Amino acid sequence: SICGASMALMHAGVDLVGGPVAGVSMGLLTRPDPNRPGEAMYLLLTDILGLEDYLGDMDFKIAGTRQGITAIQLDVKLPGLPLHVLFQALDASEPALSAILDVMSTAISQPRSDANVPVFYEEEIDSSFDRPPKSLMVALTEEMGVEVRERNGRLQVFGTPEAAAAARDRFYRAVGGLIVDSEYFVTVVNILEYGAVVRVVAETDKTETETESRFSWDREPREGFMHISDMSKRFINSPLEAVEVGRTYRAVCIGQEPLTRRPTFSIARVSTARFAEDLEKKQQAAGPPQAPAS
Repeated sequence: SICGASMALMHAGVDLVGGPVAGVSMGLLTRPDPNRPGEAMYLLLTDILGLEDYLGDMDFKIAGTRQGITAIQLDVKLPGLPLHVLFQALDASEPALSAILDVMSTAISQPRSDANVPVFYEEEIDSSFDRPPKSLMVALTEEMGVEVRERNGRLQVFGTPEAAAAARDRFYRAVGGLIVDSEYFVTVVNILEYGAVVRVVAETDKTETETESRFSWDREPREGFMHISDMSKRFINSPLEAVEVGRTYRAVCIGQEPLTRRPTFSIARVSTARFAEDLEKKQQAAGPPQAPAS
């Protein structure tokens, strides 16, 4: 198992510290010495089989590289074992390990440079980001071919480097937090009886925030909701009096719906100066007023 694991890691591109590792099992057979009562005769066995382990008195597992021994594990059936016997077993294991490493090197001698080694990302999710729904994790896992989990406010991603990086990028673009009291351009996608579904298309002002300094992912279009009471500074009977499907408006992010976790927006809370600025830009785009036809 040690030899197979070492070769598998190198095949996956893992650079083993100290080089490949081999393992050998040393056995021991004992019987009473007829010429010396009270003492025993013994024979050390190298690279024992299952039968020799079953019938023998010791299973001394030794792992090591060409630089030396890395691990040992001893199973013994005798009530005691002289120390010099263990020393002899260690000495006998050295040429055995060297021979096994020679055989392993004929199959693979160094880590593969073209291996697509799986990686594991784990990091704390910034508090300014939305809490990710389980459907997002399922979608990323199925579509990206990686395992994505959120546990106790930490993001965990396991997969090949390319796929894991792509899944991590999509995760942050999907949950990128909108800043409350900041202004955004939103496009109306659907009008309801009591409000409208909007989609965030851009931020009005790109200011350096703590979130943007830590993360540089572009946010995906986010759907939100705007209640009828937030569409105008005056009372209106219907959303159709204030907004139109397909048009883009400047709006302030005012919070988040508790159940759906969609961001909520308000046109009414946009400053008067902003309205005047937008009106001036529209007038400049339209050009000078035309004289009435005579």
